[in-house]
Amino acid sequence: SAAINALPPEGGTIFIPAGVYDIAPPDAPLDINKPNVHLIGDGPGLTILECASGSSLSTVLQVRASRCTLEGLTIRQKPPQVAGSAIGIDIGSSTSEVRHTILRDIEVSGLPAAGIRIGVSAQPVSILLCDRVRVRGCLTYPQLHIGTANELLMFRECGFDAASEGVRGVLIDNSSRVKLYSCRGMPSANTPWLVAQGGRHVVVDNCEIGDGAAPQAFYLTFESVGGGVVRNTRLHNGAKGVSFTNCTAPQIVGNLFHAIGSATNPDMIALSGTRFATIINNAYLNAGTAARSDAYLTETLGTEGTYHVGFE
Repeated sequence: SAAINALPPEGGTIFIPAGVYDIAPPDAPLDINKPNVHLIGDGPGLTILECASGSSLSTVLQVRASRCTLEGLTIRQKPPQVAGSAIGIDIGSSTSEVRHTILRDIEVSGLPAAGIRIGVSAQPVSILLCDRVRVRGCLTYPQLHIGTANELLMFRECGFDAASEGVRGVLIDNSSRVKLYSCRGMPSANTPWLVAQGGRHVVVDNCEIGDGAAPQAFYLTFESVGGGVVRNTRLHNGAKGVSFTNCTAPQIVGNLFHAIGSATNPDMIALSGTRFATIINNAYLNAGTAARSDAYLTETLGTEGTYHVGFE
């Protein structure tokens, strides 16, 4: 914190060499509160920022200004891992919009609450890039939580692995133009990996979800989203695939459903109250529709205008 505070108003770069650093009061949380600050470590697993087990901190590292970069860091809770309130990285300001943020080569693991939180209870966050960011094992909240009215957020080659039943991988609350590209995720039991609620143009593209707890819930759940997209994505070993509820013009294109559903209850794709869905060029492998190849799609409660071509 002292190094950040010592930077001039126009910002600067702080390099943190390899080592383990205790983040504790009075020097915590690390607060980036001026623009153009670049916090650079030697790499994940090398430069480690660590909070105490059961820490009362609200946040380990917070970004409250624009045009800032975090790179080459691990943020974690010391063992034993216990539930609490600490968030790994919190991006957003109560007073002004935060723009042009970059997170690159970051690992967040085992935090008591959420891993990364963006624009939650804050002014909007926009134009954000997360590149090769991995969040796993955070205990009581989503690994990634995106709040309301944020937009233009890109997650590329990231991973979000949920810790325990009831904890989601990704939660998106009424934000728009959010894209997860070439990301991986491990759901927890009986819990969706991704829930998008409200907003427009939430895209899951070229991702790989599953091969873990085989949850008794849809891997991807969209509720009241305009223009949601699931494209070229592989879903593995689960009871249910993708659901859209009260959505408009979703696209479900070019996906592979591997060992999803059962012969009597396929639940690969479910539409409820959803209009003008496009479902084409999807495929299944050892999935529930093996015995009922015409039953991959369930439509209920006012769904209309669906265009679909059967599974391959």
